[in-house]
Amino acid sequence: MKKLILLSVAALGLIASPAMAGEDGGAYVGAGGAWIEDAGLALYARAGYSFNSYFGVEADGAFGISDKTVTGTTASLGMKTSIAGYAVGRLPVSEQFDLIARVGYHSTEIEAKNGALSASATTNGVAYGGGAEFKFDDANSIRADFTIFSDNGSVNTASIGYVRRF
Repeated sequence: MKKLILLSVAALGLIASPAMAGEDGGAYVGAGGAWIEDAGLALYARAGYSFNSYFGVEADGAFGISDKTVTGTTASLGMKTSIAGYAVGRLPVSEQFDLIARVGYHSTEIEAKNGALSASATTNGVAYGGGAEFKFDDANSIRADFTIFSDNGSVNTASIGYVRRF
């Protein structure tokens, strides 16, 4: 009898585990704008997959649309392109609002210009940050992120954009 009860409890635990893990899994895409510290503005596209309400993965691609002038000079600095992949953790605060944390790896190309001269370099390293997402309904939401791209130093970015879930 004790074995039957233990097996029943174990089976019930296995059946309940997927439900407790959350049901909000699936693919999503997004796009928006980003401010890059000391490097201007960028547009980004994002694609991801949520395994459940709490965990997922995503990839970002971005390109710079404006450079930032270095104070006191005629030189400017801007991001050309960036790609990154992340593991994503979510904390559903309510049915419409999630807090997000992410950590991953980035490869970013930056360019410096001064008159007719220009030089570019690629940085690679850990990228991490957090944000929040507000869901208008099951498919549409708006998301704001703050991400730190690190290499030998670090660059702060802030972004806001639209997310579409499938």
